[in-house]
Amino acid sequence: MRATPVNQKRFRIPFSQLAAIILATIAISFVVDFSRKAVESYRIHLRAKELTLMLEEAQLENQRLKAYKTYAETDSFVERAARQELKMGRPGEIRVVVVPPLPLETPELKPRPLATPPEGDEEKPYWHEWWELFFDTPPPVGF
Repeated sequence: MRATPVNQKRFRIPFSQLAAIILATIAISFVVDFSRKAVESYRIHLRAKELTLMLEEAQLENQRLKAYKTYAETDSFVERAARQELKMGRPGEIRVVVVPPLPLETPELKPRPLATPPEGDEEKPYWHEWWELFFDTPPPVGF
């Protein structure tokens, strides 16, 4: 026979509470699964709409290209392309090129005097000017 301590109590859960916990867990899992599937269904619906719009645009582009192909097979298209793009004409025609007129008065161009270095400065090597241009400082001493 076993002796049980007096202060130790057994933890017991009534069957109704255990059943409620199990049912709540199942219900929560159903709700989470349902919401996940609803979101997935919504995304699929949006993608289907997007693909439908893309299909309609592609069909319109196809119709436009078929109409252009039909037009490109006509003589008027060939003549227009020859005249505009290839700068051709029919036999006996004279092509005229319009040249814009020159301005009536041309501004007089005055020669600029050449820049002379100030007196007393020796001529710097070209790379000193580049150094000053890039670094905003004179080149280091010794160069």
